[in-house]
Amino acid sequence: MRELPPQCQLDGADLVFLEVGSADVLANEEGIYEHTCFVACTHGLRPMGRPTVKTYPLPELTEDQAALWGGRTMTADDVAAWREQGLLLAVLRLPVRPMGAPAA
Repeated sequence: MRELPPQCQLDGADLVFLEVGSADVLANEEGIYEHTCFVACTHGLRPMGRPTVKTYPLPELTEDQAALWGGRTMTADDVAAWREQGLLLAVLRLPVRPMGAPAA
């Protein structure tokens, strides 16, 4: 299996994505399915179902704080700009198995 992108990690039998996106993009089930399956397949993982999406509000940060989300460092200025754009934090979970494993 190739190294996963910084916003992805394996958690048991799920490929987990930590993303930032608009409500419209995160509600596009077919687009989310295509994105998560493409990443899974190009990294030697077989999708075993549909992804789930859970959203979270952006954090409240002071000027001297930063937070990490999916390989990204967020500053208070970043969060303010993302909030103006209507962006949310999201966790996408896609059930997967290694390509060589039985599909049972």
